[in-house]
Amino acid sequence: MKTILQLVMWVIHKLELLMFFLTLQNQKLNIILGLNGVNNEGINIVLNIYDLTGKIVKRQQWSNLSNSSFERQIDISSLESGIYMIGLESSAGTREFRKLVKE
Repeated sequence: MKTILQLVMWVIHKLELLMFFLTLQNQKLNIILGLNGVNNEGINIVLNIYDLTGKIVKRQQWSNLSNSSFERQIDISSLESGIYMIGLESSAGTREFRKLVKE
């Protein structure tokens, strides 16, 4: 039987995102993620872009990522100029949010 300390250590070492960088270049959103503790099953990532009313205007999903770093581009040329929120969620339950200003 696991002790409380062992359970806490397991939760701390569960899959998590270490870093989340975004850059905007030529109507493309560049995403760089650093992943920690990725096991053989990999990790699933969902990225949602929300407008200011909370509506999802763009969604991207990646499955079974097993590398320690991950870089992708998303074309956002179809989005109007304005302020958006980017939400990133992993299958491990990690959630990150960033503001995006598109001119």
